[in-house]
Amino acid sequence: MNTPFSQRNGYVKAEKVLIREQLTGTVLNAVMNATSDMFVRLNNPNITNLGERLINEFKLKYLNLRYEQMQYYNGPIEYIDDEEKEWYYRLDVIEWVISQLRLFIHDMYQNSQISNRYVKNAFESVLENYINSLNKELERLNYGYRIIGDVFVEITSSSEMAVIQESLQEADTNTVTHLQESLKLLSPSNQELSTRNAIKEAISAVEVTARQITNTSTLDEAFKKLRDIHPMIKLSMEKLYHYTNQKDTGIRHGWMEQSYEPTINEAIFVLVTSCSFINYLNKVCCNA
Repeated sequence: MNTPFSQRNGYVKAEKVLIREQLTGTVLNAVMNATSDMFVRLNNPNITNLGERLINEFKLKYLNLRYEQMQYYNGPIEYIDDEEKEWYYRLDVIEWVISQLRLFIHDMYQNSQISNRYVKNAFESVLENYINSLNKELERLNYGYRIIGDVFVEITSSSEMAVIQESLQEADTNTVTHLQESLKLLSPSNQELSTRNAIKEAISAVEVTARQITNTSTLDEAFKKLRDIHPMIKLSMEKLYHYTNQKDTGIRHGWMEQSYEPTINEAIFVLVTSCSFINYLNKVCCNA
């Protein structure tokens, strides 16, 4: 769709800038519609009422209420919809809902409460559809965050999301652990958001992958043995690695001077670049 007349001529501010640090208006409407739809699909009285269980768990374990208080408090849907609460606390609840549902589905299947794998897959499908629906709507409305690895991350394009998702799905467990920690550190709802530590975790993911492929003990040693990749690609990653060791950033060495705090855009760049390199290494070196 072309830019509307009202925006082209300055009568209405163009909606091209990503919406950040708020959860209101059309974005909130889309989030609420997707969340409400998910809860409807979760409530299957013939199997198990996951929606009701989630609401009770929210009151008991998230709000930490007494039993006698529970009837006077709302569940996660109403909490997300409450614009008097800070936007990042409401994103916290969406992240909690996703993680709690994954835990419920896993535990119920392990404990044979869901004996039919088809039923388990059906519940997992509800959750994945919820995440996909949220991301699709957030992209449509130019919202500055997407759900990647079950947490909100400030992001700018679907291609960046695809690169990160590929690493999360295809990399080894140790690499994925570092990438997930990097994502958590970049989540807008994280009150301890740290671009420096997010970069550190992203580079650590590269190091784990490279060392494993080359059977070395340091990333510098690994670079020397990575002969199957293009020299310029290797050089670019070496420079990025050495950037994290600079005195002014103190990213990988906390005792060094930290006069420079990396921006969120720099942290996302390093994360996406690290994921791209990990994907590249796994394809080129592991299939050589």
